[in-house]
Amino acid sequence: MKLDLASVAGSPGARWKHDFTVALPKDEELDLAEPVAGTITVTNTGQLLLVRGKMTATARVECARCGEAVECAVDAPIEEEFSIRGPEGAPVGPGDTIDVEEPAAAAFADNMLDLTELLRQQLLLSLPLSPLCRPDCKGICPDCGKNLNEGPCGCAEAPAESPFAVLESLIPDSNQQDPSLR
Repeated sequence: MKLDLASVAGSPGARWKHDFTVALPKDEELDLAEPVAGTITVTNTGQLLLVRGKMTATARVECARCGEAVECAVDAPIEEEFSIRGPEGAPVGPGDTIDVEEPAAAAFADNMLDLTELLRQQLLLSLPLSPLCRPDCKGICPDCGKNLNEGPCGCAEAPAESPFAVLESLIPDSNQQDPSLR
């Protein structure tokens, strides 16, 4: 999503509000079920363009327990600064980019602001760490891999192994145990 900010970038103190709905490009890290919708406000502080706002989207993710696909609503804040000064504090001219170290990756150049990557990154950061298909998800069987939400599997229940089972040999047999310890 590219925005022409010529009127804001050339006027310190200027403020511009923009509502947007944009379909982000397909991505292997972020699978969106619908376009991203939100609002941003761009403010010129004299040396920086402050971009603030919020956005909402619906992302397709995998359940952390059973691996099934689930859609979750994502609300993400937008907050970023872009310099409107070039190297040595000179105003940015045509063809100049802000990021001197990585000019190809600059989001603001020629008074055009490309928010696509910023929106993508903010959505990725706002995804839940352990999404669940439902709060009582039972997960999968560790032996056969069956989804336990669909019913029990045919695996025999293995006795729970404890890392302290080795210590059991240090305890004397209960028949030989001192009666005062019972």
